[in-house]
Amino acid sequence: MIDDVLATVAKARELSGIDAERIFVLGHSGGGGLAPVIAQRDGKLAGIILLAAGSRPVEEGLREQLNYVKSIDRDQAEAVGKIQKELEGVFARMKAGTARDDETIMGAPVRYWKSWQAIDPARLAGSLKGLPVLVLQGGRDYQVTQADFEGFRSALRGRPNTAFHLYPDLNHLFQKGKGKAVPSEYLKPAEVDPRVIDDIARWVKSIRG
Repeated sequence: MIDDVLATVAKARELSGIDAERIFVLGHSGGGGLAPVIAQRDGKLAGIILLAAGSRPVEEGLREQLNYVKSIDRDQAEAVGKIQKELEGVFARMKAGTARDDETIMGAPVRYWKSWQAIDPARLAGSLKGLPVLVLQGGRDYQVTQADFEGFRSALRGRPNTAFHLYPDLNHLFQKGKGKAVPSEYLKPAEVDPRVIDDIARWVKSIRG
């Protein structure tokens, strides 16, 4: 995924009508967690925009997410419990160094999860001095939570050209709702809240190359 984005950015710099010095990378969820890695490897981005990006270890976020789904959807509790048992077993063997790289966790091979575990998005973002960073988070998001948002805020504290937006009524997809978010609302057609789009556009315009 990282290589694909780097190749896309390189191609964009060759296109007429594109300011090669004003390219930003926006990542959502896992893509947001990878944006600091992309910025580090590219070295010439104008900034990165993180939407619902995790800042904690990937296994910690997964545990929290599965526990939440169990608590709000009793019909899925048994199925989620089986996933949790599998998840904990493989992660334990990964920690012990006995898991095979071709084993899978939630449909992805162990080597994929190992690559995620090697990334500390907030620490890396904080180490990229001078890189403009925008962080946006939905307050109703149960997949990536305010704890992740605060992780980035802490790592980037006092940095110029950074901004943070928390939207209490938005979910993981930055769609408006009320009460606790549930998986089924992802299936309902809805727009990304205009506030998010406006805040991104305003911040990008504020960053001077």
